[in-house]
Amino acid sequence: MKNCTIGGEFRSGKKSILRNCVIGSGVKIGAKCTLNNCVVMDNAVIGDACTIQNSIVCAAAQVKKGCNLKNCQVTHHVVVEEGSTLKNEIV
Repeated sequence: MKNCTIGGEFRSGKKSILRNCVIGSGVKIGAKCTLNNCVVMDNAVIGDACTIQNSIVCAAAQVKKGCNLKNCQVTHHVVVEEGSTLKNEIV
């Protein structure tokens, strides 16, 4: 974790890389994830092997395993299905 602000009860899996992120309370990030320039709000869940760049994941949203998001906003309580690739989208 480099240049990150982390909330309470945060959990991250092995080999995950976080750079320039703001992470809320109760967030769960799976193993082998890369997050760069992101905001992840309270109680969001990010599955294993996700790459998320320049994006916002709102409260209680879920990004399932193997997703690739760039310049996106995942709104409250939305589930991004496993293996999705999104660019410049609001979901």
